[in-house]
This record gives sequence, structure tokens and C-alpha cells, in this order.
Amino acid sequence: MGEAYSILMGQFDDDMTQQIATCAEWQDIEDRCDPIDLLKLLQRICYDFKQEQFPVMAELKATQKIFRMKQGKDESLTDML
Repeated sequence: MGEAYSILMGQFDDDMTQQIATCAEWQDIEDRCDPIDLLKLLQRICYDFKQEQFPVMAELKATQKIFRMKQGKDESLTDML
């Protein structure tokens, strides 16, 4: 577990390391050298799960994206979809 944790931490740049270190659960993850929880934390940072806190707003934004979608000038239908 410790080796997997070290390899994973070695892949992050300084910005990502700083973002991870600012999370509340970071100290516990670091103390345990837990790569699984580190990946979960990384997923939460990368995918920005804040939208789940506001499901109505997330649904509205998804609907807006559907109706505002348009095909580019030199873009095939497959590429657009």
C-alpha cells in the first residue's frame, strides 16, 4: 500500500499536490498512506462533485448544454455528437 501511495503521489505536479493538501481529510490519508482514499480524493477534486450539492442547478446546466449545442462549420455530425 505504501509503495502504491508513493508512486501515485509522484505523479502529481505541485498544483495538484497543493490542492490535495488543502482538503480536510488529507492528513488522515497521508498518515495511513492509503492510495484508495487518495484516488477518491483525486476524483472528487478533478470531477468537481460540488454540483451534486445542488441537483436542480446541475440539471438546469445539463439541459442548457443540450439546447445550446450546435455543429461547427467544418465539424462532422459524428464529431459533434
